[in-house]
Amino acid sequence: MDKKLEEECKNLIEKYRRYKAKSYKIKARNDLYMKMQKDLLIWIKSVLKEWGKFETEGEILSVSWDIFEFGLEYYVIGYSVPEHFYTHTKYFLLNQYAKKENVFLPLEDLEKLLNMYPNPTSNAFVKILDLHRFSDCIPKEHKVVWDDALLSLSPADKDRHRTRGKIGMSDESYRRLKDAYRVMIRFLFK
Repeated sequence: MDKKLEEECKNLIEKYRRYKAKSYKIKARNDLYMKMQKDLLIWIKSVLKEWGKFETEGEILSVSWDIFEFGLEYYVIGYSVPEHFYTHTKYFLLNQYAKKENVFLPLEDLEKLLNMYPNPTSNAFVKILDLHRFSDCIPKEHKVVWDDALLSLSPADKDRHRTRGKIGMSDESYRRLKDAYRVMIRFLFK
């Protein structure tokens, strides 16, 4: 989307928000959609291609209207129109496909999309993602201790696990390392 078209779209969005009469709002909305339709279709196709999904032209056209209305509802005056609508396109499609089937995204993309509308579920996901990233930094020989420390925080006794003495380190080293990991895990979950 070029700068001239972006400015036209911003003006139409402002008109849409300003108008009180329903007929004027509908006209501004429809004019805006016609100006953005080409870009919306390109964004939808690129996201679907990135995810390895295929939809017919009719389905893409249909979902473009839903995405447009969704993006228009949450648009904040002053934001970049293409950036806002592209991000909302990804978020909308993620919600749509998450209900139907699995979608595999890079964790960073998923975190960015879920943080758009914070809720308890996405906050928990971000904490788990931080925990996962942190665990990637742990040396291989200490992964077992990390897992034991994580499981030891479970309130259910059946989930707790001890590998002490089976991994080639002294019981004292195991216990101290596990205690240190527990502190880190608790910190990451606060």
